[in-house]
Amino acid sequence: MHKLEKYVGRAVRLKQQAFERIKGSRRFFSSHDNCFLVAAIDRQMSRLICYGANRRIDVCAADIVLI
Repeated sequence: MHKLEKYVGRAVRLKQQAFERIKGSRRFFSSHDNCFLVAAIDRQMSRLICYGANRRIDVCAADIVLI
């Protein structure tokens, strides 16, 4: 779990495949909305909670790239 803590407070982008998957499930995403701030860790699910452009998403660490 210590590996996930290094992402908290950092700006990230989703990998293209993950972004397309989320974008497809939510029609209000545009192509320039792929920038998020990691705010917290969901320890039970081992997922990162990210905020960006008035949106909240949770993703696994394998789906993000540090900016």
